Amino acid sequence: MVFQKFCYALTMLQTFTVKAAFNGQRLTDVLARQESMSASLRKQIRLHGRATADGLLLRLIDRVSTGQVIEIDDGEPTVVAAASHSLQVLFEDDWYLAVNKPPGMVTHPTVHDHLPSVLDETGRALRAVGRLDKDTSGVILLAKHAHAHHAAVSHPLRKLYIGLCHGLFQTKRVTVEGPIRRSNQQYLRRVVHPDGKAARTRILRLAEDKTANVSLAAFRLDSGRTHQIRVHALYNGNPLLGDWLYGLNELEDIYPGKGLVTASRAAEAALLYSAAQLRLDDRMQRQALHALTLSFIHPADGRRVRITAPPPDDFRRFIISSFETGLSETCIDVGDQLGLEGV
Repeated sequence: MVFQKFCYALTMLQTFTVKAAFNGQRLTDVLARQESMSASLRKQIRLHGRATADGLLLRLIDRVSTGQVIEIDDGEPTVVAAASHSLQVLFEDDWYLAVNKPPGMVTHPTVHDHLPSVLDETGRALRAVGRLDKDTSGVILLAKHAHAHHAAVSHPLRKLYIGLCHGLFQTKRVTVEGPIRRSNQQYLRRVVHPDGKAARTRILRLAEDKTANVSLAAFRLDSGRTHQIRVHALYNGNPLLGDWLYGLNELEDIYPGKGLVTASRAAEAALLYSAAQLRLDDRMQRQALHALTLSFIHPADGRRVRITAPPPDDFRRFIISSFETGLSETCIDVGDQLGLEGV
């Protein structure tokens, strides 16, 4: 399924029924407490939208009754489909669109990069729920209106990544904990530092090639710091293949006190810097990280939506050629093994 580029057209219409717990309360309070609408969205409805019940207009200060069916129009343009495009659609309804972002595409348009962005390709009316680095591929969720975005960011998404790493992991399951902050030497770069924000990454080894000294791993974030997987993979002594910022080159002059790799793994990590390992980087040409699955609680009905993004060709070719396990086996539901409870 290919993506259809959007143009502006309709406004958001949401219908809900007032629950017994909110009988006699003001509509604005019901919107906030029952429907989890933000203050800014309620202001948008008051100034530019409208609320009705049984065809009659309501003010946000009016009181509502159990069982009343309320229809909300927020007055903000949303999107309808127009011309076709090549982004793969993974999920779509009246609230959200999920696409499979290819490597080399940024999430948001920037003044620094004259590159295609997900939002450029899908229409500026959409709001990205989180982001992926330019060279990270995989599932990304876009909200079609303000309430959908607020609901998604209010309940953290569950995301599972897979990555190709230099070296072998010490055990099948590894937990990396290290606070992350911006580097003093390079603005773009993040480092593990005692003054950083707490960060924890759970890693599950899926497969390994002991001859080539490379591993396939799944990653679950317990926090959401910028570049977290890439920083923690390096910190554990297993940098991602092809990572120009946190990759193999960082191990050329490594020593225990340098801080890029945890002291217990520094000596082993230093041995990774070799011509053979550098040739593995040449096979990928970008950081080997893919957002495989994403799940979230849908605000419309409370169900958990789970979305899976097939890995791109460069990832698939490497897995098929390097590991005994086939691609279909690596895309199994590894969520339970990482404590994701069904993701």
